[in-house]
Amino acid sequence: MGVVVGAPRALAAAATLTVSPSAAPVGTAVTVTGGVVPAGSGCGGAVFSRTPGPVPGGGPNDIVPAAPGASFHASFVVPSYLAGHVPGSRVTPGTYYFSITCDVSNNAASATTTSVPFTVTAAAESPGRFVGLAPTPDGKGYWLAHAGGGVYSYGDARFYGSLPGLGVAPAQPITGIAGYFGGYWLVGADGGVYSFGTARFFGSLPGLGIVPNAPVVGIVATPTGQGYWLVGADGGVFAFGDAPYVGALLQQSQGGSQPAVALASTVDGRGYYETDDLGEIGAFGDTTNSTGQHFSQIGIGVTPGTFISAMVPDPNGSGVWVVGTDGGVFTAEEPRSPAPGFFGSLPGLGITPAAPIVGIAATPVGNGYWLLGADGGVFAFGGATFYGSAAA
Repeated sequence: MGVVVGAPRALAAAATLTVSPSAAPVGTAVTVTGGVVPAGSGCGGAVFSRTPGPVPGGGPNDIVPAAPGASFHASFVVPSYLAGHVPGSRVTPGTYYFSITCDVSNNAASATTTSVPFTVTAAAESPGRFVGLAPTPDGKGYWLAHAGGGVYSYGDARFYGSLPGLGVAPAQPITGIAGYFGGYWLVGADGGVYSFGTARFFGSLPGLGIVPNAPVVGIVATPTGQGYWLVGADGGVFAFGDAPYVGALLQQSQGGSQPAVALASTVDGRGYYETDDLGEIGAFGDTTNSTGQHFSQIGIGVTPGTFISAMVPDPNGSGVWVVGTDGGVFTAEEPRSPAPGFFGSLPGLGITPAAPIVGIAATPVGNGYWLLGADGGVFAFGGATFYGSAAA
């Protein structure tokens, strides 16, 4: 049963607002259905929040328009973060609400918001998941990073250490890994950076006394290995060492369903791309399409419930690959450049991964890529060779 806030005469029939399913984890596709639309009424986008009633920020999807007297519905993916990505905005297990506001004859005074409760059963991330894959420079091996700070080596990837091996428990879960010739870096959600092997430490957010407004979701090394970028879920970029800061895609999400998920460096390290979980990409620095303009909108319509989860640049400089949680791979090319090669995807093979896909890495020459599942499963396409996985 829905909850009506405001003038009940404006949308009395929408008190039957329902959500299906009524309980699910973050990342699940749900459908919100309402009652009849009164004649002359206008209904805005729906929102996802901790409390019922009207809230600012818009919604992840607008409702599907319906003629007066017909029902309406909206399709959602349960978001990872609430609007604005402020501290505490991560969606955790508990009760939330989907809300839709309608008014009569576009009269705000008669607006009514109808809400329906929804139970989030699990968050998007847990300490038991794998979070990133980094190939060795020659592409003949790779490292897998675990949220607890463990590192797994395959092929010619040497093991240089891990947090559990040092007896270190990260203050926040590890969210990414970046590799270089003789080592690798791990980054935590708080922006803490841990270096292993010959990978030098160039700084971290806790070391600077900075508490990020949103969790840090990844780390990318510069081509020289003398610096790295950290990217936050709000699109904020933090540069260390020889990594230049050339802009950021500070997301102002609609209902919190569009956190930034990845950053990818250009070949020379003087620019980078950012993507949110809907596949909207911003280009900064010396990219062909610079000034932060979006040049691609992948969207989540290919498979209901799918987020874009990771991105990697084409080593040949023609653009990027992005991957969805279902293993769908998409290419986004720079203007006036050929698209990166498409070498296949899990949906194209009829494969449903046992766990969401959380990472993608390219071969050094750009003739293939690897996908990583949250369970440690690795999938190789094109010229990428399978060297093993951590999946049971």
